[in-house]
Amino acid sequence: MLRWAEKMRNAQTRRALRRKLQEAIAEWEASREARKCDDEVWELAIGSPREGRQDVTRSSTEKLPREAFSCTLCRSRRATALNQPCNHLCYCAKCAEAFRKEVGAVCSACREPSELKILQATKHYRAPTTPGVEKRRKFNSSTEIAEALSRVKLSHQRSVDLWRDTTCSACFADDSLVVDIPCGHATLCASCSIEHRRARGPECPKCCAPSTTHAPVRESTCYVCFDDTSTAFLVSLGRCGHMVCTGCAVAYVRTALGDARAHVTAKGLRCLVDGCDARFGLGACRRLLSRRVRPDADVLPLSAADFDRLARFLLEAKIPTEERVYCAFSDCARLFRKRSAPEATCPYCGRPTCLGCKSPAHRNVSCEQRRNDPTDTLVKATSKPCPNCGFRLTHYHGHACHHIAPATGCLNCGNHFCYACCKPCPPNAHACKCTMFCTNSRILDHLTLDPFPRDTRCGCALCPDCDKLKPCQHCDGGCVVCLGIVRKGPKNLDDAASWHPTAIS
Repeated sequence: MLRWAEKMRNAQTRRALRRKLQEAIAEWEASREARKCDDEVWELAIGSPREGRQDVTRSSTEKLPREAFSCTLCRSRRATALNQPCNHLCYCAKCAEAFRKEVGAVCSACREPSELKILQATKHYRAPTTPGVEKRRKFNSSTEIAEALSRVKLSHQRSVDLWRDTTCSACFADDSLVVDIPCGHATLCASCSIEHRRARGPECPKCCAPSTTHAPVRESTCYVCFDDTSTAFLVSLGRCGHMVCTGCAVAYVRTALGDARAHVTAKGLRCLVDGCDARFGLGACRRLLSRRVRPDADVLPLSAADFDRLARFLLEAKIPTEERVYCAFSDCARLFRKRSAPEATCPYCGRPTCLGCKSPAHRNVSCEQRRNDPTDTLVKATSKPCPNCGFRLTHYHGHACHHIAPATGCLNCGNHFCYACCKPCPPNAHACKCTMFCTNSRILDHLTLDPFPRDTRCGCALCPDCDKLKPCQHCDGGCVVCLGIVRKGPKNLDDAASWHPTAIS
C-alpha cells in the first residue's frame, strides 16, 4: 500500500512538471516567429557579422512584413521608411517623419538628400499569446523533455543577448547604437563611438577591423558658428533646412526680443543664415524649449518667459499699425484690435478704453475735458511716448543713459529708442547724434518750469525722490539733485507751481 502511494505521488509530480514545461515551451513557440523576423531584418538592414552586409535593394524589402522591422529609435515594429536613392533602412515611418521635420529632407544614415518611400506592409501577423490545448505538444520520453528545456534556456539567453545589443557596452546607456560597416557590430552609442574613433581611429571597437559608422546621431557643422556639433544640439528652424546649433538659435531669439520692431514681423523671424529669406514662427521656436544647449556654450536654454514674450510680439506684428489699441490701464497695457465703436473693452482685463484719446473710458466727458485733467497733465509733463506703441515712459535727469531701456527697450513693446529725440536705436548702440547722458553743466540756464521742471536739452524731468547726497534706488548719485545743484523735483502740479530751483547750501 505504501509503495502504491509513493508511485502515485511520483506520477503526480511528473505530470505537474510536464505541464509546466509544456506551458513554457508553448510560450517560446508563440514568440519564436517574431524573434525570427527580427533576426532576418537585422541581417537585411546591416548584414550579419558572419555573412557580411547584404543588399537592401533586393525585392524582398518591398514585401517586408510589419512585424519584421524594429525601428532603431523607438524599437517598435511599424511600416518601414526607405530612403531613396541611397536605400538606407533605419527608421519607421513615424520616426522618419519626425526626423525630417527636425533635420530636413536628408537620410538619417548618410546625410544625403533623399526621399521617403513607405514600404507596403503585408497582412498583419500576431502570434497567439495563449495557444489552444490541441496545439500543445505531448512528450513521450525524457529526451524530448530535455530538448525542450534546452530550447527554453536558449530563448532566455537570446533575450539577454538582445538586451546587450541595445545597451552601450561603455556607458551602459539605453540608446541607439552605432553600427560598424561592413562587420555589422553594434556595441557603442553615438557619443562613445565618437570618443573611440578619436582615440583609436576608424576601426570597430569589437573586432578592431577597419570600418565606417552608420548611426542616427552624427556630427554636423552649424551654419552660424561653423563648429562641428552633434546633431543632438542641432535644429532646423525654417523650411530652408539650414542646421544651426541650439546655442546660436537661442541667442538669436533673445536678440530678436531685444529689438522686436526690427526682427519680428507678421511672417515670423528670418533665418539665421546670411542671404536666406526663409521665415520661421512659434512652432519652430517651441522646439527650442525642449532642446538642450551645448555644455560649452555661454547661453542659457530658452525659458518659458522668453517664449511668451516672443508669442506676444508675433501676435502684435500681425495686427496692422492703424488698428492697434493698447489698454489704457498701466497694470495691463495689452494690445488688441481697434473696433468701430468709440470705446473698446480690453479682452484681458475687461476694462474699457477710449479710442479717441487712448485713455481710460470717460463717459459723459469729452476727450478735450479729459486731456485737461490734472493727473493726465502731470503724466504728459513728466513722460514721453514710445514712438512705436505710444506707451509713456519717464526718464529722470541723470539716471543712466538716454537709451530706453538697456536689454528690454519699451516696457510695453520692447522698442529701443533715444529718450532725447525719440528716434529708434539699435539694441547695443546709440545711433542718434544726441548726447548719451544728461549734461549737468549750466543746468540752471536750460531749466524750464512750465508745466513741470525739466531740462530743455533732453526733456528729462528732475527726480522727486533724490536728495542731496541721498540718491534714490534708480540713481548712482551723479544727478544734479544728488550733487546739490538744484532742489529735488516736485511730486505733483501743486508743488510745481511754487517750486523754485534754489541752490542748496
